[in-house]
Amino acid sequence: MKRLIALITVLSLLITGCGGNEIEGRNFVSVAGYDTETNGEYKISLCFIEPNGKDMYSADKTEVISSTASVTDKVLSSGKRQMYFGHLKAVLIGQSAAENGRLKEILFDLSSNNDISMDTVVLCAKNSASAIISTVSNSGDGLYIWDFYKNNKDRMYSTQKLTLAEAVKKLDTQNGLVIPAINADDENIEITGGIIFSDGKRKGEFDSNQMQGFIYVSGEGKGRNETININSESVPFNIEKNVSKVEFAEENGVLKAAYDISFKVKRADGFDYPQGASEVLAGQIKEKCLSAVEKLQYLNSDALGILYELKRKDNALYNKFYSENMFKDMVINLNIEVSEK
Repeated sequence: MKRLIALITVLSLLITGCGGNEIEGRNFVSVAGYDTETNGEYKISLCFIEPNGKDMYSADKTEVISSTASVTDKVLSSGKRQMYFGHLKAVLIGQSAAENGRLKEILFDLSSNNDISMDTVVLCAKNSASAIISTVSNSGDGLYIWDFYKNNKDRMYSTQKLTLAEAVKKLDTQNGLVIPAINADDENIEITGGIIFSDGKRKGEFDSNQMQGFIYVSGEGKGRNETININSESVPFNIEKNVSKVEFAEENGVLKAAYDISFKVKRADGFDYPQGASEVLAGQIKEKCLSAVEKLQYLNSDALGILYELKRKDNALYNKFYSENMFKDMVINLNIEVSEK
Protein backbone atom coordinates (compact mmCIF):
# COMPACT_ATOMS: atom_id res chain seq x y z
CA MET A 1 0.00 0.00 0.00
CA LYS A 2 2.83 2.39 0.85
CA ARG A 3 4.48 1.75 -2.50
CA LEU A 4 1.18 2.37 -4.32
CA ILE A 5 0.64 5.66 -2.49
CA ALA A 6 4.21 6.75 -3.18
CA LEU A 7 3.96 5.74 -6.83
CA ILE A 8 0.74 7.71 -7.35
CA THR A 9 2.24 10.72 -5.60
CA VAL A 10 5.49 10.65 -7.56
CA LEU A 11 3.76 10.22 -10.89
CA SER A 12 1.37 13.09 -10.22
CA LEU A 13 4.23 15.34 -9.19
CA LEU A 14 6.25 14.46 -12.24
CA ILE A 15 3.38 14.95 -14.65
CA THR A 16 2.34 18.32 -13.26
CA GLY A 17 5.76 19.72 -12.41
CA CYS A 18 8.18 18.62 -15.10
CA GLY A 19 8.44 17.97 -18.80
CA GLY A 20 9.64 14.64 -20.19
CA ASN A 21 13.21 15.80 -20.79
CA GLU A 22 13.43 17.18 -17.26
CA ILE A 23 12.27 13.86 -15.80
CA GLU A 24 14.93 11.94 -17.74
CA GLY A 25 17.64 14.20 -16.37
CA ARG A 26 16.60 14.24 -12.73
CA ASN A 27 16.35 12.20 -9.57
CA PHE A 28 13.89 13.51 -7.00
CA VAL A 29 15.28 14.03 -3.48
CA SER A 30 12.75 13.14 -0.79
CA VAL A 31 14.92 13.28 2.37
CA ALA A 32 18.19 15.10 3.09
CA GLY A 33 20.38 14.40 6.13
CA TYR A 34 23.26 16.46 7.52
CA ASP A 35 26.15 15.10 9.60
CA THR A 36 29.63 16.58 10.16
CA GLU A 37 32.99 14.87 9.75
CA THR A 38 35.89 15.13 12.19
CA ASN A 39 37.54 17.70 9.89
CA GLY A 40 34.46 19.91 10.09
CA GLU A 41 33.10 19.19 6.63
CA TYR A 42 29.53 18.14 6.02
CA LYS A 43 28.49 14.64 5.09
CA ILE A 44 25.18 15.17 3.31
CA SER A 45 23.07 12.07 2.75
CA LEU A 46 20.26 12.07 0.21
CA CYS A 47 17.42 9.62 -0.26
CA PHE A 48 16.07 10.08 -3.77
CA ILE A 49 13.44 8.59 -6.01
CA GLU A 50 14.28 7.31 -9.48
CA PRO A 51 11.10 7.48 -11.58
CA ASN A 52 12.32 4.83 -14.04
CA GLY A 53 13.50 2.33 -11.47
CA LYS A 54 12.02 -1.01 -10.45
CA ASP A 55 8.18 -1.02 -10.33
CA MET A 56 8.22 2.41 -12.00
CA TYR A 57 10.14 3.97 -9.14
CA SER A 58 12.71 3.07 -6.50
CA ALA A 59 14.41 4.76 -3.57
CA ASP A 60 18.18 5.05 -3.47
CA LYS A 61 20.82 6.87 -1.44
CA THR A 62 23.93 8.91 -2.13
CA GLU A 63 26.36 10.86 0.06
CA VAL A 64 28.32 14.03 -0.61
CA ILE A 65 31.19 15.55 1.35
CA SER A 66 31.06 19.34 1.24
CA SER A 67 32.58 22.33 2.99
CA THR A 68 29.19 24.08 2.99
CA ALA A 69 25.56 23.13 3.45
CA SER A 70 24.69 24.68 0.07
CA VAL A 71 25.14 21.83 -2.38
CA THR A 72 21.60 21.40 -3.66
CA ASP A 73 22.28 22.80 -7.12
CA LYS A 74 25.52 20.84 -7.67
CA VAL A 75 24.77 17.27 -6.66
CA LEU A 76 24.73 14.51 -9.26
CA SER A 77 23.84 10.88 -8.65
CA SER A 78 25.98 7.98 -9.81
CA GLY A 79 23.87 7.90 -12.97
CA LYS A 80 24.79 11.54 -13.66
CA ARG A 81 21.24 12.73 -13.22
CA GLN A 82 20.90 16.02 -11.42
CA MET A 83 19.32 15.84 -7.96
CA TYR A 84 16.13 17.88 -7.90
CA PHE A 85 15.03 19.27 -4.50
CA GLY A 86 11.64 20.62 -5.50
CA HIS A 87 9.87 17.66 -3.88
CA LEU A 88 11.99 17.47 -0.72
CA LYS A 89 9.78 16.27 2.14
CA ALA A 90 12.09 16.05 5.18
CA VAL A 91 15.42 17.36 6.48
CA LEU A 92 17.30 15.45 9.19
CA ILE A 93 19.90 17.13 11.40
CA GLY A 94 22.41 14.55 12.64
CA GLN A 95 23.75 14.58 16.19
CA SER A 96 27.25 15.66 15.10
CA ALA A 97 25.93 18.64 13.10
CA ALA A 98 23.60 19.60 15.97
CA GLU A 99 26.36 19.50 18.57
CA ASN A 100 28.74 21.46 16.34
CA GLY A 101 26.38 24.40 16.05
CA ARG A 102 25.53 23.92 12.36
CA LEU A 103 21.75 24.14 12.72
CA LYS A 104 21.36 27.77 11.65
CA GLU A 105 23.62 27.43 8.64
CA ILE A 106 21.79 24.33 7.43
CA LEU A 107 18.28 25.68 7.86
CA PHE A 108 18.99 29.16 6.53
CA ASP A 109 20.76 27.74 3.46
CA LEU A 110 17.82 25.43 2.79
CA SER A 111 15.31 28.25 3.22
CA SER A 112 17.18 30.42 0.71
CA ASN A 113 16.83 27.78 -2.03
CA ASN A 114 13.80 28.60 -4.15
CA ASP A 115 13.31 24.95 -5.13
CA ILE A 116 12.76 23.83 -1.54
CA SER A 117 9.34 24.19 0.06
CA MET A 118 9.13 25.97 3.40
CA ASP A 119 6.66 23.22 4.40
CA THR A 120 9.50 20.69 4.41
CA VAL A 121 9.52 18.79 7.73
CA VAL A 122 12.54 19.26 10.03
CA LEU A 123 13.66 16.50 12.41
CA CYS A 124 16.75 15.83 14.50
CA ALA A 125 18.44 12.44 14.58
CA LYS A 126 19.40 11.02 17.96
CA ASN A 127 22.55 9.69 16.30
CA SER A 128 23.57 10.01 12.66
CA ALA A 129 21.31 11.29 9.92
CA SER A 130 23.10 9.01 7.46
CA ALA A 131 21.91 5.87 9.27
CA ILE A 132 18.30 7.00 9.12
CA ILE A 133 18.60 7.86 5.43
CA SER A 134 19.87 4.30 4.89
CA THR A 135 16.85 2.86 6.68
CA VAL A 136 14.46 4.98 4.60
CA SER A 137 16.25 4.02 1.38
CA ASN A 138 16.45 0.32 2.23
CA SER A 139 12.72 0.26 2.91
CA GLY A 140 12.19 1.02 -0.76
CA ASP A 141 9.88 3.87 0.20
CA GLY A 142 11.51 7.27 -0.07
CA LEU A 143 8.33 8.93 1.19
CA TYR A 144 8.25 7.12 4.55
CA ILE A 145 8.58 10.24 6.72
CA TRP A 146 6.12 12.23 4.63
CA ASP A 147 3.64 9.33 4.92
CA PHE A 148 4.11 9.24 8.71
CA TYR A 149 2.99 12.83 9.16
CA LYS A 150 0.27 12.58 6.53
CA ASN A 151 -1.27 9.43 8.02
CA ASN A 152 -0.86 10.35 11.70
CA LYS A 153 -1.73 14.06 11.75
CA ASP A 154 -4.60 13.44 14.17
CA ARG A 155 -2.81 10.77 16.25
CA MET A 156 0.60 12.19 17.14
CA TYR A 157 1.01 11.95 20.91
CA SER A 158 4.64 12.55 21.79
CA THR A 159 5.89 14.40 18.71
CA GLN A 160 4.80 17.28 16.53
CA LYS A 161 5.29 18.53 13.00
CA LEU A 162 7.91 21.27 12.66
CA THR A 163 8.24 22.86 9.21
CA LEU A 164 11.25 24.63 7.78
CA ALA A 165 9.33 27.92 7.89
CA GLU A 166 8.50 27.49 11.59
CA ALA A 167 12.04 26.44 12.52
CA VAL A 168 13.64 29.41 10.74
CA LYS A 169 11.20 31.85 12.36
CA LYS A 170 11.90 30.47 15.83
CA LEU A 171 15.66 30.59 15.30
CA ASP A 172 15.26 34.23 14.32
CA THR A 173 13.02 35.31 17.22
CA GLN A 174 13.90 33.21 20.26
CA ASN A 175 16.92 31.64 21.94
CA GLY A 176 15.71 28.08 21.99
CA LEU A 177 14.12 25.47 19.80
CA VAL A 178 12.79 21.93 20.15
CA ILE A 179 13.05 19.75 17.04
CA PRO A 180 11.13 16.46 16.90
CA ALA A 181 13.48 13.52 17.39
CA ILE A 182 13.85 10.64 14.95
CA ASN A 183 15.66 7.37 15.53
CA ALA A 184 16.10 4.19 13.52
CA ASP A 185 17.51 0.70 13.56
CA ASP A 186 18.20 -1.38 10.44
CA GLU A 187 14.49 -1.78 9.66
CA ASN A 188 12.30 0.56 11.71
CA ILE A 189 11.96 4.29 12.25
CA GLU A 190 10.69 5.91 15.45
CA ILE A 191 9.57 9.54 15.66
CA THR A 192 9.01 10.52 19.29
CA GLY A 193 10.42 12.98 21.83
CA GLY A 194 12.46 16.05 20.95
CA ILE A 195 15.96 17.48 20.76
CA ILE A 196 16.50 20.75 22.66
CA PHE A 197 18.63 23.56 21.22
CA SER A 198 19.99 26.73 22.78
CA ASP A 199 22.32 29.23 21.07
CA GLY A 200 21.98 27.09 17.95
CA LYS A 201 23.50 23.99 19.58
CA ARG A 202 22.09 20.72 20.81
CA LYS A 203 21.86 20.86 24.62
CA GLY A 204 19.70 17.88 25.56
CA GLU A 205 16.52 16.02 24.75
CA PHE A 206 12.94 15.47 25.84
CA ASP A 207 11.61 12.01 26.54
CA SER A 208 8.10 11.26 25.30
CA ASN A 209 6.38 12.54 28.46
CA GLN A 210 8.33 15.80 28.46
CA MET A 211 7.60 16.29 24.77
CA GLN A 212 3.90 15.89 25.51
CA GLY A 213 4.23 18.47 28.29
CA PHE A 214 5.99 20.88 25.93
CA ILE A 215 3.19 20.46 23.40
CA TYR A 216 0.56 21.20 26.07
CA VAL A 217 2.32 24.33 27.35
CA SER A 218 2.55 25.47 23.73
CA GLY A 219 -1.22 25.05 23.44
CA GLU A 220 -0.97 22.40 20.71
CA GLY A 221 -2.57 19.40 22.43
CA LYS A 222 -5.81 19.38 20.45
CA GLY A 223 -6.50 16.03 18.78
CA ARG A 224 -4.21 14.06 21.08
CA ASN A 225 -5.13 11.74 23.90
CA GLU A 226 -3.94 11.13 27.44
CA THR A 227 -4.30 7.82 29.26
CA ILE A 228 -4.37 7.64 33.06
CA ASN A 229 -4.06 4.69 35.41
CA ILE A 230 -6.48 4.78 38.34
CA ASN A 231 -7.63 1.95 40.61
CA SER A 232 -5.69 -0.51 38.43
CA GLU A 233 -7.66 0.66 35.38
CA SER A 234 -6.27 2.40 32.28
CA VAL A 235 -8.69 4.89 30.76
CA PRO A 236 -8.11 7.33 27.88
CA PHE A 237 -9.26 10.91 27.44
CA ASN A 238 -9.47 12.60 24.04
CA ILE A 239 -8.20 16.19 24.12
CA GLU A 240 -10.58 18.32 22.06
CA LYS A 241 -9.23 21.74 23.06
CA ASN A 242 -5.97 23.04 24.55
CA VAL A 243 -5.45 26.76 25.15
CA SER A 244 -2.32 28.23 26.75
CA LYS A 245 -1.99 31.86 27.88
CA VAL A 246 0.87 33.52 29.74
CA GLU A 247 1.00 36.73 31.77
CA PHE A 248 3.99 38.45 33.35
CA ALA A 249 4.58 40.35 36.57
CA GLU A 250 7.30 41.57 38.88
CA GLU A 251 6.99 40.46 42.49
CA ASN A 252 9.57 41.45 45.12
CA GLY A 253 12.18 42.09 42.45
CA VAL A 254 11.57 38.75 40.75
CA LEU A 255 10.28 38.29 37.20
CA LYS A 256 7.41 35.83 37.07
CA ALA A 257 5.47 34.18 34.27
CA ALA A 258 2.07 32.64 34.99
CA TYR A 259 0.63 30.15 32.53
CA ASP A 260 -3.07 29.33 32.42
CA ILE A 261 -3.37 26.10 30.44
CA SER A 262 -6.88 24.81 29.88
CA PHE A 263 -8.17 21.57 28.39
CA LYS A 264 -11.53 20.33 27.23
CA VAL A 265 -11.51 16.54 27.17
CA LYS A 266 -13.92 13.78 26.23
CA ARG A 267 -14.20 10.28 27.58
CA ALA A 268 -13.78 7.43 25.11
CA ASP A 269 -16.63 4.99 24.57
CA GLY A 270 -16.42 1.52 26.09
CA PHE A 271 -14.44 2.38 29.23
CA ASP A 272 -15.45 2.53 32.89
CA TYR A 273 -14.21 5.83 34.35
CA PRO A 274 -13.72 5.77 38.14
CA GLN A 275 -14.66 8.75 40.28
CA GLY A 276 -11.97 11.42 40.34
CA ALA A 277 -10.59 10.53 36.91
CA SER A 278 -10.53 14.17 35.74
CA GLU A 279 -8.50 15.24 38.79
CA VAL A 280 -5.97 12.47 38.15
CA LEU A 281 -5.76 13.55 34.52
CA ALA A 282 -5.09 17.16 35.51
CA GLY A 283 -2.33 16.06 37.87
CA GLN A 284 -0.69 13.88 35.23
CA ILE A 285 -0.77 16.66 32.64
CA LYS A 286 0.70 19.16 35.11
CA GLU A 287 3.54 16.78 35.97
CA LYS A 288 4.46 16.47 32.30
CA CYS A 289 4.25 20.23 31.74
CA LEU A 290 6.39 21.00 34.80
CA SER A 291 9.00 18.46 33.75
CA ALA A 292 9.24 20.05 30.30
CA VAL A 293 9.54 23.61 31.61
CA GLU A 294 12.12 22.63 34.25
CA LYS A 295 14.23 20.89 31.57
CA LEU A 296 14.12 23.94 29.32
CA GLN A 297 15.09 26.27 32.17
CA TYR A 298 17.91 23.98 33.28
CA LEU A 299 19.31 24.08 29.73
CA ASN A 300 18.51 27.81 29.34
CA SER A 301 16.55 27.10 26.16
CA ASP A 302 13.62 29.45 25.63
CA ALA A 303 11.96 27.11 23.14
CA LEU A 304 8.55 28.35 24.30
CA GLY A 305 9.36 31.87 23.13
CA ILE A 306 8.51 33.32 26.54
CA LEU A 307 10.92 36.24 26.28
CA TYR A 308 9.65 37.14 22.83
CA GLU A 309 6.12 37.19 24.24
CA LEU A 310 7.24 39.31 27.23
CA LYS A 311 8.95 41.84 24.97
CA ARG A 312 5.82 42.05 22.83
CA LYS A 313 3.52 42.56 25.83
CA ASP A 314 5.69 44.66 28.18
CA ASN A 315 8.91 45.98 26.68
CA ALA A 316 9.77 47.98 29.82
CA LEU A 317 9.61 44.87 32.01
CA TYR A 318 11.66 42.96 29.44
CA ASN A 319 14.39 45.63 29.42
CA LYS A 320 14.47 45.82 33.21
CA PHE A 321 15.26 42.14 33.65
CA TYR A 322 17.18 41.50 30.45
CA SER A 323 20.25 39.30 30.95
CA GLU A 324 21.86 36.20 29.47
CA ASN A 325 20.11 34.01 32.07
CA MET A 326 16.79 35.87 32.04
CA PHE A 327 14.77 32.82 31.00
CA LYS A 328 16.67 30.48 33.31
CA ASP A 329 16.16 32.72 36.35
CA MET A 330 12.48 33.49 35.71
CA VAL A 331 9.88 31.97 38.03
CA ILE A 332 7.34 30.11 35.91
CA ASN A 333 4.05 28.95 37.43
CA LEU A 334 1.57 26.63 35.72
CA ASN A 335 -2.16 26.52 36.36
CA ILE A 336 -3.83 23.50 34.74
CA GLU A 337 -7.60 23.35 34.26
CA VAL A 338 -9.37 20.29 32.84
CA SER A 339 -13.06 20.21 32.02
CA GLU A 340 -15.09 17.50 30.35
CA LYS A 341 -17.32 18.12 27.36
